[in-house]
Amino acid sequence: MKAYEYLTELQNSVGARLNGSQGEAKSITWLRHQCLAIGLDPLTESFVYQADSWSARLRSIGLAYSMIGLTLFSRLLNPWLSLLGLLLAFVVFGPLWRRLERSTAKVEGHNILAGVSRPWAEIVLQPAPGIVFLCAHYDTAPSGSAWRQRLGNFYDLAAGVAFLGVVGLAAYCLVLGTLWAYPATGTLAASVQAFWQAVGAWIVLAAGLPGTAIITLTALTYRSQAAVLENPGADDNGSGVAVVLELADTLVQRRTMAVDVVVAFWAAEEAGLWGSEAFVAKHRHHLDPQNTLIINVDTVGRGSCLMAVAGEGMLPRRPVDEVLLQKWEQACRNVGARTIREWLTPLSGSSDHAAWLNAGFNRALSVGRGDLVPIALPIRLLNRILAVPAGAQQTDVSHIHSPVDSLENVRPESLDETCRAIQAFLSLQL
Repeated sequence: MKAYEYLTELQNSVGARLNGSQGEAKSITWLRHQCLAIGLDPLTESFVYQADSWSARLRSIGLAYSMIGLTLFSRLLNPWLSLLGLLLAFVVFGPLWRRLERSTAKVEGHNILAGVSRPWAEIVLQPAPGIVFLCAHYDTAPSGSAWRQRLGNFYDLAAGVAFLGVVGLAAYCLVLGTLWAYPATGTLAASVQAFWQAVGAWIVLAAGLPGTAIITLTALTYRSQAAVLENPGADDNGSGVAVVLELADTLVQRRTMAVDVVVAFWAAEEAGLWGSEAFVAKHRHHLDPQNTLIINVDTVGRGSCLMAVAGEGMLPRRPVDEVLLQKWEQACRNVGARTIREWLTPLSGSSDHAAWLNAGFNRALSVGRGDLVPIALPIRLLNRILAVPAGAQQTDVSHIHSPVDSLENVRPESLDETCRAIQAFLSLQL
């Protein structure tokens, strides 16, 4: 169980690794030392990111209040104008906001890369036809107070209800706009509009208010990074770092592999997947999506069931390669491990595999684990309405970003099973 030894040393000698902190700087030194001890030659790639700002909070506030405003004005506006407003809100507080964050980013982060088959400096100049990335982020998130943690747990339910309301608003706009296009349906259109003005809009407004209140309260009680507590980050994501190090230690004995193997430790994942996004943006053009395999390991130190991300998004959707997922499930069966697929949406968070999927690399396997818990009913209903291919259960990660994410709560056998499953998966690939 070498992974647990790596994790124990990381937590005892470094501890929390909040972005921009001394802990993060110590973790970079520690990771480089571990790579050298294994026999790897680590290199650091720098990038800039947005951290400790109101940017993400203003984004959430802007989107929430836009939905409230559009719901109110939908009682008066042409339905097509309301629908256009919905689309503009998601564009402005989605890709345009992210572009603004990139243009104003100033904080320096550091990804750490090391080639297992040969040095990364050689691989990056002339990649082999096939390449495998073993990845994990090494930074940790702030630790919220107990009441903020409970508020965050309730937000998952409130956000699901709010998105159901948004779907209702969009459906009303589409239905009424379509009915208006046909003079013969004028009476029905008038009835739909009257129902919306009297009842429908207020139901949607009530659905969105709890989530909006939570977002507002969270923003008003925001504390700068210098004032927040640091959570230990043993599972999220010391566990992923430890597993990748053990896998690298095993693979270094097989330098004659036909493909290139690279270990990558991403920075600033907790700030918004900045490290992996910067790397993919820099190197995507000289990597072949069909011959690039990404194995992202995130939060694998607890729970009885392994998890593989099957895809991302509501609209658009970015699925992971089906053959890849089937091989992962076969590997889990080979080592006697349980596994489940999860489809991630804006309501469920994400990990560093998303940068690869967004860039067209669908052979991106993201592995986590936990005990299985039911997905909140409003979110399940929303997934059903939008035909999102998500099941009724998900792995429980409610302990992360809190003081209980400590070494004492990590199970060595969970790390061991995760390593064995990934090794079995690699044996089917290499």
